[in-house]
Parts: sequence; C-alpha cells; structure tokens
Amino acid sequence: MKWIAKYWPIISGGALVLAFVAQSIWNTAAMRADLYHTVEDAKIDRQRLHAEDMILHKRVDVVEEKVSPLEKTMIRIETQQTAIQSGVDKLDKKMTRLLQRNPR
Repeated sequence: MKWIAKYWPIISGGALVLAFVAQSIWNTAAMRADLYHTVEDAKIDRQRLHAEDMILHKRVDVVEEKVSPLEKTMIRIETQQTAIQSGVDKLDKKMTRLLQRNPR
C-alpha cells in the first residue's frame, strides 16, 4: 500500500490519460457513424433529386416541342403585324396630307 501513496500522481495521471483516450476513441467512432449516415442520406437525396430532374427534363422537352411550332407561328404573326402596321402608317400619312390640302 505504500507504493499507492508514493505513486498516486502517476496512477491518477495514467487513469486520466486512459479516460481521455477512451473518450476520444468514443467521440471519433460517433463522428464516423454520423458521417456515414450523412453520406448515405446524401446519396439517397441525390438519387431522388436525379429522378425528379429527369422528370422535369422530360416535361421541358415536351413543352419545348410544343413551343417551337408556336414560336414559329408567333414570329410569322409578328412579321405580318409589322407589315400591316407599316401599311396603316402609310395610309395615315396619306390621309393626313389629304386633310391638310382640303380643309373644310
């Protein structure tokens, strides 16, 4: 029992070091488990998002196929409207000139 009284600082220091090492190992294992679960959750989320992304791409492709003919039609209509407006502007100028020549 005298050796306990003589070496108590070394024994208590060793016990504290052992407790610190055990706690560090425990915390490291817990962090690895959390990281593993986080990575697995991220993989599942990526797969889900990829599936949703593919669905959205299919929708966009379908809409794009419908919009392309509509866009061409709209361009044709805008061109016709521009030509009609140009004719209306010319007629408006002619009528303005006629009204200026023949005041009533």
